[in-house]
Amino acid sequence: MASPESDGRKPSGETRPTPPGTRSCDGDSEAITIHPLSSSRLRLIPPAASSLLDLHTPLHQQVPLPPSAASPEMAASAAFAVSSPAAASAVAAPRFKVLRGGKGEARTGCRVGITRKNFGRVMMALAVDVSRFEGVPMAPPDPILGVSEAFKADKNDLKLNLGVGAYRTEELQPYVLNVVKKAETLMLEKGENKEYLPIEGLAAFNKATAELLFGADNPVLKQGRVATLQSLSGTGSLRLAAAFIQRYFPEAKVLISSPTWGNHKNIFNDAKVPWSEYRYYDPKTVGLDFEGMIADIQAAPDGSFVLLHGCAHNPTGIDPTPEQWEKIADVIQEKKHMPFFDVAYQGFASGSLDEDASSVRLFVERGLEVFVAQSYSKNLGLYAERIGAINVVCSTPEVANRVKSQLKRLARPMYSNPPIHGARIVANVVGDPTMFGEWKQEMEEMAGRIKNVRQKLYDSLSAKDKSGKDWSFILRQIGMFSYTGLNKTQSDNMTDKWHVYMTKDGRISLAGLSLAKCEYLADAIIDSFHNVS
Repeated sequence: MASPESDGRKPSGETRPTPPGTRSCDGDSEAITIHPLSSSRLRLIPPAASSLLDLHTPLHQQVPLPPSAASPEMAASAAFAVSSPAAASAVAAPRFKVLRGGKGEARTGCRVGITRKNFGRVMMALAVDVSRFEGVPMAPPDPILGVSEAFKADKNDLKLNLGVGAYRTEELQPYVLNVVKKAETLMLEKGENKEYLPIEGLAAFNKATAELLFGADNPVLKQGRVATLQSLSGTGSLRLAAAFIQRYFPEAKVLISSPTWGNHKNIFNDAKVPWSEYRYYDPKTVGLDFEGMIADIQAAPDGSFVLLHGCAHNPTGIDPTPEQWEKIADVIQEKKHMPFFDVAYQGFASGSLDEDASSVRLFVERGLEVFVAQSYSKNLGLYAERIGAINVVCSTPEVANRVKSQLKRLARPMYSNPPIHGARIVANVVGDPTMFGEWKQEMEEMAGRIKNVRQKLYDSLSAKDKSGKDWSFILRQIGMFSYTGLNKTQSDNMTDKWHVYMTKDGRISLAGLSLAKCEYLADAIIDSFHNVS
């Protein structure tokens, strides 16, 4: 029998690096000492085995070795032991730091240090689980939905969540409209099925939502000039329209108000639609910068899309007057722009469905082609049902049919077809005269509660603030939001010191405020405004 020296083997207990590729060596145990630079798991691959033996052991935890194979240098590394007669290739990934067992010599590259024991013949393979997602960074928390997450984690009894735009009762509890409960009860009694809807959605819903928006007797509906598709609430409707713009108006730009709802820019960015901002908010007056708005719309390239908030501008709560809407329509018509309305609060802003749709109807009456995205999250409280629509007013019925066909074509690979439950609720409520009347009454009550809270907050601020600051801008705003004029640092103080959770742009949701909490909120606003720069 040949000696270790004559057959090329080194004496027992010595360590030798294993070059890339297959390598056999003697030993009842093989100890591999590895410092990972990226991967978190190793696998041992016996070539003769029919399946992979995966130890699933994190590299920072040491797998116990036989006493004869252990050494102090292995204590800080990941060590694996394989018993004979396993056979494989000793291969290390390039991104590993390797310690040569027994001597502690650091080495980076494709070599693996093996501590050899003369108790038989062993071959081993070392494979590495390296994630294909290593280049994926952690996304930042959503600036709006992240507010609720932080609020839930706060244990302070005085905390207020004024970040997310969802209606609350005076007891600050979520509210399901009575008319929605009634509609769902009737739906349950009918035993309606859960079959797929067509791509364009529920026909009864599409008819009801278009009539609610434009008015049942509007000529554009009677002439068949409106393409309406049920979509995934306001966000889904905007996203579908953005995809349409990107495909058929690739050179066009979308004009977005500054500031605007936090998701608008995300939607157009994701659709690869270029956008720019037009002036809207005047921090000096905490009101509308109407002259700046008109100037920016006039300066935009002809044929741009102008994104407008139909009512209750989010986040400012500042709406143009009827006379200002006329001027906006003049400029858009003159520049051959396409008006694109986001209508998320019809009936919920003023309490009147018709009044809150007046801006849209003004543009339609002028004969303009118009995009309108609708949502029923707020006015029917159907936040989780994701029910809304995209409407496109066209010049002729033939154009409307073509536009609708292409919207359906875009929707099919995006979400295939919309959900049915919320669509049936809307269709039943709007289509039934009794339930429709009950809905309008509930909307008036919800809008009225928000108006009362707005008045109470103004009264509290005016009474408590001895500086003489004019807080009347709060009363000039409309809808569920108020733009306080607080900057990011001041908004942080509202949260850190007063436990009032809000978005960093100074917006607060009055729908999440009760009359009983108005004085506490006023104290927080006064402190943050005057004592934090």
